[in-house]
Amino acid sequence: MNTEMIYTRRGFVKMAAGTVAAAALVAAGAESIDFSKAFASTTDGRKLGSAVAKADMEVGTWYSASVNLYVPAKLNFIVHMDAYLTNLTTPTGLFGAKPTTPVSDNGFVRLNSDGSYSVYVDEFNNTFGLLTIGGSKDGGSANDGSGVTVKTRKTAKWKVSNYETRIDALSFTLPAGYTGSPTFDATEYANFMNFGDKTWAVTLQVDFNTLKTITNGVTAPAGI
Repeated sequence: MNTEMIYTRRGFVKMAAGTVAAAALVAAGAESIDFSKAFASTTDGRKLGSAVAKADMEVGTWYSASVNLYVPAKLNFIVHMDAYLTNLTTPTGLFGAKPTTPVSDNGFVRLNSDGSYSVYVDEFNNTFGLLTIGGSKDGGSANDGSGVTVKTRKTAKWKVSNYETRIDALSFTLPAGYTGSPTFDATEYANFMNFGDKTWAVTLQVDFNTLKTITNGVTAPAGI
């Protein structure tokens, strides 16, 4: 069986828990996410419908999409491969399982009334975690001067001294007409093989070719 698939949140939950309650639907009105009301992963329990073209997105509607955040191989001296923070594979050593491939259907995208896009993702690796992005623990701006911004939600998950709190959800805003893959200054904590703190820029990939409708009422991240 494919190790990468075993460790996706959806695959793990199906094997370990069997069923997961769907996240509550809250009416979309604000252009930003209220992280104080958001829950853990909002993607578990979704049922995906038909594919949607970017040009056919309806304003205010959340769609499923593949959203990946990764450290490029050229920066990653540990394994010299792209390292995906959005891939839930638990690293087992230099030559074992690694979160080195992108994942699918793990995020949300919404077209806003001003032509910008909101992007939300809350599935992150449990051993290779994000501590800051965009210049701080609360978020900031992309490095390309495009106006792409990010906000964070943090939670105490790790049982590691001085690193209990980590980022476990991100909300990005892409300006109208933006089509790039923005990079952000970031710091990570590699909680395996004693690698510790790293200061590596991360790259955001939002694949608009993977947009899908959501058919069972879970149409937005909880807390919108």
